[in-house]
Amino acid sequence: MANIVKLTTTDGSPVAFVDEIIGAGGMKDVYFSPDRSYVVAFFRDKQDFNAKDRLENITTTYKERIFNRQGGEYWKDLYCWPTGILEHKGKLGLVCPTYPGHFFFSTGSVNNDFLGIKGK
Repeated sequence: MANIVKLTTTDGSPVAFVDEIIGAGGMKDVYFSPDRSYVVAFFRDKQDFNAKDRLENITTTYKERIFNRQGGEYWKDLYCWPTGILEHKGKLGLVCPTYPGHFFFSTGSVNNDFLGIKGK
């Protein structure tokens, strides 16, 4: 069984993740939280001050401007917006909610889901 890593975001919120990569993109490695309600994604390459500053704006100022104003509730079902920033072993990371069920195909494609997309 993989280890659980416990950290704190830059704003002081507690975060934990299972130390086992569940996915990887072009820039980040992704880990599930123990309850799978959020993911933690760490940049593989070192990020500079400007990148960290940009991420701080995304998780604070821009998030507030979008979600905490009139009509903001509408966007909550459309985006899994990053909620925090953290650092671990010299790498910068983001905390994001996992995708809710409505982000996945419920019926699949035609001809008995020949594309294999049901549930993805």
